[in-house]
Amino acid sequence: MPLQSSPKILSNWWAQAWAPPSELNPWQWAEQELEFSARSTPFPGLFRSALTPYIRSPLEAFQDPAVRRVTLCWSAQSSKTTALLVALAYCIAQDPGPALVVQSSESAARSFSKNRLQPLIQDCEALARHMTAKKHDFSALEMLLDRMTVYLQGAQSPAQLASRPIKFLFADEVDKWEDQSAKEADALSLALERTKSYRNHKQVLASTPTLEAGPIWQSFLAGSQEQFHLPCPSCGALFVLEWGQLQWPETADKDRIKYESFVECPSCTARIEEKDKPGMLAQGQWIAANPSAQESHRSFSLSELYSPLTRWGDLALKFLQAQAEAKTGNLGPLHNFINSSLAEPWQEDEHQERRKPDTILNLVDGRQPGEVPASGVLALTAGIDTQDHGFWFVVRAWGENLTSWLVREGFAPDLETVAAILWGSSYRDEKGQEYIVGSALVDAMGHRTEEVYNFCRSNPKATPVKGEQRLHGQPWKVSVLDKIPRRDGKQYPIPGGLKLFRVDTNHYKDLLAGKLQVSAQEPGAFHVHQDVSGDYLSHLTAEFRDEKGIWRQPKHKRCDLWDCEVYALAAADIMGVRFLRPSGGASSRSGSGQNGKKGPDGGNSGLRKKPSWFNNR
Repeated sequence: MPLQSSPKILSNWWAQAWAPPSELNPWQWAEQELEFSARSTPFPGLFRSALTPYIRSPLEAFQDPAVRRVTLCWSAQSSKTTALLVALAYCIAQDPGPALVVQSSESAARSFSKNRLQPLIQDCEALARHMTAKKHDFSALEMLLDRMTVYLQGAQSPAQLASRPIKFLFADEVDKWEDQSAKEADALSLALERTKSYRNHKQVLASTPTLEAGPIWQSFLAGSQEQFHLPCPSCGALFVLEWGQLQWPETADKDRIKYESFVECPSCTARIEEKDKPGMLAQGQWIAANPSAQESHRSFSLSELYSPLTRWGDLALKFLQAQAEAKTGNLGPLHNFINSSLAEPWQEDEHQERRKPDTILNLVDGRQPGEVPASGVLALTAGIDTQDHGFWFVVRAWGENLTSWLVREGFAPDLETVAAILWGSSYRDEKGQEYIVGSALVDAMGHRTEEVYNFCRSNPKATPVKGEQRLHGQPWKVSVLDKIPRRDGKQYPIPGGLKLFRVDTNHYKDLLAGKLQVSAQEPGAFHVHQDVSGDYLSHLTAEFRDEKGIWRQPKHKRCDLWDCEVYALAAADIMGVRFLRPSGGASSRSGSGQNGKKGPDGGNSGLRKKPSWFNNR
């Protein structure tokens, strides 16, 4: 390629800098200029909207001078992130101005930058021409381009969100942002405030919903409330795809469910097949349902039923699995299905009643305190809640489908008494079979941390635990406590040293509350013995979920035994009880195998192998 003279280079730059914006709207421009590489998408090549035509109107709204906010309350697998990328790419190439992309955390922002945004800018000629020659101008969280800067931040840093004016805000997965400070406004409010310096600013809020009070659902309700209507191939009537219209064969054959599911037209009851979906999408149209909405706010809702990447039969299978889990008290998969697949908020009152003492009493069976059920027991766990004046405790037996039975509950003045209750007492069923407590989680937070640590060091089946309101990615994690310094200045775990379990209490409280709604005759029921205390009844009915889905303790009410049950449930989950199956074997108080018994060969008698660190202190 021949070298260009400096005047020629300057002339080209000047022509690009002062070139008028394209008359094409964002999706039309993207279909001509925006090329995705294999580094950022499984569908490399020029952007095409034909597969997901519902993406066009939101992108047109983004360009509309009268619109200031675009809200996407969309499901997973619906091209939500693609819409954000196309809009941001259009800004870089056609309408430059400082832009801020906010993810739930800094690590999420870095991941989005590294895996999606940076490859898009670097590999697309229409965007790469706006990069500078300086390498340090293009970092993960700040991209200084020739005509604008793109900032990326996590919602966990409110001070940074309030630090600079921006023209474009792209707020992704806003319902997953955490409340960080009671002294400041929430992260979303701070981010929105940054756009007010620009009269022609644009705000894009995108997320799957969580609860009705969540920010994305409230933003959707405040906007135009547009839904994508499809024409019936038989009668031509327009309708919104809704879950109740999906039909599948009543069979246990998953292949039949996957390939024979169909949608029934709400107007003519015609059978609409999966193969009809592309043609219907091509003729679909967004229709607003909120005539009182301001012209400046367009909001769109879209479920996974519309996704060309997801079969209706796959959604039916996902729902059936979530429904089966809900019957055992685990409402998590159903909650996720409603939020992530249907793009609807979880309605607490619809799926879970407020707990009352009668709810607990309905689960009473005929056992005495300390008595283990006659059959079906796979393991015993305990949860201990630490207070300044003593220790509350629960011992619970576990069976298949996390069916469980309260064995013992109460209060102990010291840890020596706790040890005597857990491992110095005899827990038998009506046949005389003896069981042991295989795992106990002991609350280590508060004023008695070192005392709890020392107790766990001397009792191999006890592990300190720290309850946390939210743990991203998984319901429990492990932190190493006992470390030793080496010559390189680093600290390394001591073999057999003490470890701390960190558990997501909100996750396990959701699971526990769901199990309390399971009938005593159903798999997964949460049984209690016949002499349950008044403290137990009041503690288990004290806490409530607020409008954001966070469990709260009312003032002047105790919930210690509720916390004990949470820890006992977490201990069972960590042990892998849900994966165990009944097997025979002679009992032994010294064993720790399945059913709390050692097998006849002295081994673990069918118990799923625990991680190497589980019993190592």
